[in-house]
Amino acid sequence: MGDVNGDGQPDVVGRSVNGLYLHRGSVGVNPTLPRSAVVLGGQEWAPAATPEILAPGDVNGDGRADLWARVADGRFLQFLSAGAAALPAPTAIGTAGIAAYPLSGTVGDADGDGRADLLLTTAPSGTGTGDLRFLPGNATGTGFGAPVTIGEGGWRWIQSMR
Repeated sequence: MGDVNGDGQPDVVGRSVNGLYLHRGSVGVNPTLPRSAVVLGGQEWAPAATPEILAPGDVNGDGRADLWARVADGRFLQFLSAGAAALPAPTAIGTAGIAAYPLSGTVGDADGDGRADLLLTTAPSGTGTGDLRFLPGNATGTGFGAPVTIGEGGWRWIQSMR
């Protein structure tokens, strides 16, 4: 996930049907994660309600890794890290219906412009087998530019993008 709480150490974020949890990490010869976790969110993070969680990195430049989520209705929500506290209310940053765009992913800033970008697969249509689309993050960090096809065909069989 990255450094969610801004302490310079890599962290792990996990979820269950009960919520979203931050496990603060440490580095060294034997890196560790404490048994106690910080609750970042409740049942709204269950897989049925939030099928995809994305880790775009630090989108607002505050030194903490932030989260994106695509909820069941296809909206992408941006959650700016509050460190080791519950996540604040999200900002909607786009929409991509799950039927038309089955998978989403991010590799952070793929085009080198300083903004996190989005990847989407398209659902197969006609004789096609699904494409991979790249959506650049916009200058305000509140959405995405026009999609560009960067992978043609064969994306129908991909099960997840991380």
